[in-house]
Amino acid sequence: MTKYTKYERHFPTRPWTIHPVWRGIGCALMIIIPIISFILAHEIVNGTLQFFPIPQMLLGYIHFPDFVWNTPVLSSLLRPIATYPNPLAVLVIGFTLLVILSVLISLIYAIIYRFIGPPRYSPIDAPPPKKRGRISRNR
Repeated sequence: MTKYTKYERHFPTRPWTIHPVWRGIGCALMIIIPIISFILAHEIVNGTLQFFPIPQMLLGYIHFPDFVWNTPVLSSLLRPIATYPNPLAVLVIGFTLLVILSVLISLIYAIIYRFIGPPRYSPIDAPPPKKRGRISRNR
C-alpha cells in the first residue's frame, strides 16, 4: 500500500472461458433429469413397467389426521397429495432414479472429458516422477 498513489490489484485473466452452450446444457439437465426420473418412477409404480418389485409398505394413499381436513387452507393444499395413488413409492423410486441418472451422466461426462479435455500437465508444470519410491520394510 502506498501513501500518495492509488494501488489497484489486477487479477490475471484466464486463458480460457466456458462456452455459454455448456451452461445452457447444464441448466437443462438440472430440469430434465428430475422430470425424467419421476415420470419413470410413476410408470414403474403404476405397473406399466413391471420389472421392479415394490415393497407393500410404500404402496397406498397417504392418510392425514382429521384436523387437516377441518382446516380449509391445509385441506386445499394437501388434497392432491391425498388423492394421488402411491406417492411414497413414486418419491422413493424417483429419488433413486434421480441419483442413478445423475451418476451415469457424470461418469459419461468424465470419460469424454478425459479423452477430449486439456492435457494433464501444462508446459510450466514439473514433469511427473519417473520411478517409484522404495517401500520401507521396517515398521
